Amino acid sequence: MKCFSHALMIGLFLISTQALAVASDNLTFSTPSSSASSSLDSSSPPSPSSPSASAVNTAALTSHSGLAAINPPQVVTEVDLKKYQGLWYEIAKIPNKFQKHCTYGTTAQYEILNDLKVKVINSCFNEKNSLITAEGRALSDNKTPAKIKVTFVNVLGFWVFSFSGDYWIIGLDTNNYQWAIVGHPERKFAWILSRSPDLNTLDIPYLQNVLVKQGYSPCDLILTPHSPSQKEALPFCSL
Repeated sequence: MKCFSHALMIGLFLISTQALAVASDNLTFSTPSSSASSSLDSSSPPSPSSPSASAVNTAALTSHSGLAAINPPQVVTEVDLKKYQGLWYEIAKIPNKFQKHCTYGTTAQYEILNDLKVKVINSCFNEKNSLITAEGRALSDNKTPAKIKVTFVNVLGFWVFSFSGDYWIIGLDTNNYQWAIVGHPERKFAWILSRSPDLNTLDIPYLQNVLVKQGYSPCDLILTPHSPSQKEALPFCSL
């Protein structure tokens, strides 16, 4: 996402304008196609027979870098912005320099505006326990609403989407909108978002498998602390 920097998420929680971004998190919206979409848009936890990330073949976890150069991740086919708006907590992310100042409590707040743009407020706490916020605007693609552009560049009151980042929703709880996975067309970034600071444990294996199917390694995403007492940075695959 170039979350806390240029256009994010996913993020929560941004990507193309590294130099111009400030601090952002994650955004999520949706669109894979055909057979893959049914496994990416879901609110149901994995069945007992579904392989968890720990059971996934090691080759599947490590081959995502080669896949990125061939096929971009697929976005989900459905997203309701009215259900998507509101507060999201960043659960995990691929570490990036845009959020290096964020030590805990990373969130993204989305609000639909009258001009159909989405107001983005990304927040986090730094090592001095100071709250950092960044405001931006998001705009979804008319044909593929899960492909979002996010900008944090404002010139004389105008939001400049020429300097924006790609936020692709590649996984989404389309029934209850309790979790989302935001990715990037080149798989440089990824964020897992949730409506609460703690994921439902029944959802974790399913989300790990979505990441693998999308060409990511769950071990590349690092869990986000939500209190200053949480110091250890663990990979998402450790859950």
